[in-house]
Amino acid sequence: MDRLGEPSSCAGWSVYDLINHVNGGGHRYQMLLRDADAAALAATRSQDHVKSDPDGSFWHWQRPLAEEFAAEGALSRIVHHPVGDRSGQDLLGMRILDVTLHAWDLARSLHLDEQLDPALVDHLLSRQMHLVEELRDRGLYAPVRDGAQSTPQHELLARTGRG
Repeated sequence: MDRLGEPSSCAGWSVYDLINHVNGGGHRYQMLLRDADAAALAATRSQDHVKSDPDGSFWHWQRPLAEEFAAEGALSRIVHHPVGDRSGQDLLGMRILDVTLHAWDLARSLHLDEQLDPALVDHLLSRQMHLVEELRDRGLYAPVRDGAQSTPQHELLARTGRG
């Protein structure tokens, strides 16, 4: 709790802001799977999704979201995301990307172990880069970082504007 005010590796965000974004994303993705409209989603952006329990608040949103994604038909459902309609499968891919990349951002911010699971990195590189490119065109990812990508993790980070 005493480190929430520290700056994060995400420009302009504190560690609190980063955690709040991830937790709020869990809330918003649940809302998307329940056909929420853009105005309802936007209203959650100013809410406190951390409160006094950063760890517990993540699971407060993530457990029910996992249940929503596991429901019959959830992955084939079309949701009305602010950047355009997409399948539940794409939404799940976006959530996996968001949580993975922001876990790395948090680790970097707090000077912790930044190593991502290699199987997860491989999955994201082989199956989710189309989403990154589409979302980059809409301003949701930074430009690709130049430089040598000596490992798959370095490639993932570079292709998502990190590293």
